[in-house]
Amino acid sequence: MDSINRRAVELVERVLLERESLNVSILDIAGSTVIDCGVKSKGSLKAGLLVSKICMGGLAEIEAFNNNLFEKQLFVKVSSRNPVLACLGSQYAGWRIKLNDFYALASGPARALSMVEKDLYNIIDYEDNYDKAVIFLETGKLPPPNVVEYIRDACRVDEKNLYIIVARTASLVGSVQIASRVLETALHRLLRLDFPLSKIIEGEGVCPIPPVADSDRIAMGITNDAIIFMGEVRLIVGGVGDKFIEGIVEKTVSSSSRVYGKPFIEILEEAGYDFYKINPDLFSPAKIRIVNRDTGRVFEAGSVNWAAYEKSLSKYVFSNFTG
Repeated sequence: MDSINRRAVELVERVLLERESLNVSILDIAGSTVIDCGVKSKGSLKAGLLVSKICMGGLAEIEAFNNNLFEKQLFVKVSSRNPVLACLGSQYAGWRIKLNDFYALASGPARALSMVEKDLYNIIDYEDNYDKAVIFLETGKLPPPNVVEYIRDACRVDEKNLYIIVARTASLVGSVQIASRVLETALHRLLRLDFPLSKIIEGEGVCPIPPVADSDRIAMGITNDAIIFMGEVRLIVGGVGDKFIEGIVEKTVSSSSRVYGKPFIEILEEAGYDFYKINPDLFSPAKIRIVNRDTGRVFEAGSVNWAAYEKSLSKYVFSNFTG
């Protein structure tokens, strides 16, 4: 199977070439390349789309579009013909990096080299031995040398072969890359429900791109609300029975969570701002359609909730938000 790090490096090279037009900056930290897309640099929509594709190991098509159904809100569309590897093997933020006062949620194909999440890679049956690593850190700080060295050693690559992309949650790139995780949330929910991941053939998802918030704390709230209240996913599966799909589909949407309906920032506050203490059932799209390729039947659950999403935006971003 092709290396997701190799695919990601090809996209990173494009970012390096187009750094000025993308409004990003390049730094050398501990001999490795750090690409600032939203810590001190402003980034751009195009940078956000490219970073999102990098996070998915180059195994997805990602585009932005205006959705006239929701007051011309800007949305992102993600599609992949290898969604399990793209989403769980690469994009999922399953690596928490905490050294001294530095903290970041880490995602991207470098996770497959570090094998910090060995059990997950055993489940999806994937191994990557590429000699270059690409990682994305959601953080408000540039990584200090000791963090760069820690990632380098964990991935077992030379310092010159490590590429670290950084953006804070409250940045344009942060908003885009989180909205682009809409498909990943559905895959991760199915993983927790013991759905046979090998039966998932392809998938796509759409989600609004929230405006940039005033702080990372608020940004974490509205970006998650975008997926929880407005994210839509369609999956095509094969080799699995209709009855099984019918019995599981209602559990795959955010409204199945007992805490659904509150703005995410309130839930985060109740969890002491520990993302991993929140009931994982909530991290699901608002609506899902599962198409059984073998029978042609379509199973659907959930619905979008524009009113709840609009309330989240009006409360935490703009005092006069109208859409």
